[in-house]
Amino acid sequence: INPPTSPKKRQQQYDIEVGENSMSVPQYDSDIGILERDKSYFKIKHDKDGNEQLMQISDFVITLRSTYVVENKRNREAIFEKADGFKSSPILVDSETKVSMKSFKAKVADACEGSFFGNEIDLQNVWRYIYKKSAQRVVNIPDYVGRLSTKGEEGDWLFENCYIRRDGEVVPPDKNGTMWVNGNTRGIRPKTLSSSLENAIYSDTVKDIPKMTYNMSPEEREQLTKVFCHMYAQNLGNVGKALLMIGWAMMNAYSDKIFPKYTFVPFLFGWGGFDTGKSTLLKWLLALYDMHNHGYSTLPNLRSGVGMERKLAYYAALPVCIDELRAGKDMNEFSGRFRAWYNRSGRAMGASNSYKEVVQQEVRTNFVFGGQDIFTDDALRS
Repeated sequence: INPPTSPKKRQQQYDIEVGENSMSVPQYDSDIGILERDKSYFKIKHDKDGNEQLMQISDFVITLRSTYVVENKRNREAIFEKADGFKSSPILVDSETKVSMKSFKAKVADACEGSFFGNEIDLQNVWRYIYKKSAQRVVNIPDYVGRLSTKGEEGDWLFENCYIRRDGEVVPPDKNGTMWVNGNTRGIRPKTLSSSLENAIYSDTVKDIPKMTYNMSPEEREQLTKVFCHMYAQNLGNVGKALLMIGWAMMNAYSDKIFPKYTFVPFLFGWGGFDTGKSTLLKWLLALYDMHNHGYSTLPNLRSGVGMERKLAYYAALPVCIDELRAGKDMNEFSGRFRAWYNRSGRAMGASNSYKEVVQQEVRTNFVFGGQDIFTDDALRS
């Protein structure tokens, strides 16, 4: 390798003598000591006389796309390519895979049936080279949707089909589902509650993330609200109660400001006789936030309540409904838990990575109840 005559030429192409022929080799980084050629990585090795020689350390190359940050852990979206033309689908590479030789080789085998021949230092240098030639595109994936409280995004809203800034500006997703909030370098996207990160990013089936209709004109929205209120009052048969219930539904959008001031967000309880349309009327309120399917459950389905509490942490400033409440053992069993949710106090759980740490389950959602009986617990009813 002929060394450059000045630092400015350090990233320019070099000539490598191979037998009697000379070939042009681009993308050699002399600072890191890694060279990319023919969809493979090479390192520069010095012989006993100090001469530089090429040594192949892989039969593939890696191209980075986006880096997904979930709970402060980074997952790099990578594509593996080989000289025979094979190109893998995007695959996520976590930090352990990046630094562990065993994990890295297994990931390479899964992605493209490739091989890595280098050592740990070579692996570090290859990743330094990959980062240096890749643009930094970071996508934040919060562990909840709805009203955001993340630093720098507090007061914004995140749904499946849009990111809404606090000033009302709407950022739609690209074809991969990412909303780019700062050019094409910083993005955000929701993570489904029911899938792994990889399935959430690459699966076309989204089960539990609400969508918003954001392209209506103010006049269309006002007319829709007027019709909704009129029809709701007509079906309920009481204008005052209808406006109270719709007002509670509208209040959900501001509940993140109400709770810190008053230390509670009021419950709504719709109760009445058998087959009077309670569930339908309550689901209408949830449907204002596309939560009529995602946020509806019944008391018998709560069982231990663990799955429901995960939903309560996931849907921020959004309504959920617990229906089919009846006086009896089941209602009494959950009375204490309902009071804790009223105070936004979740379960204390042991951290998965340490027996000494405790994680407090978040409660971010708001509650509407339905049934033929009201709460029998005096404290809860008050």
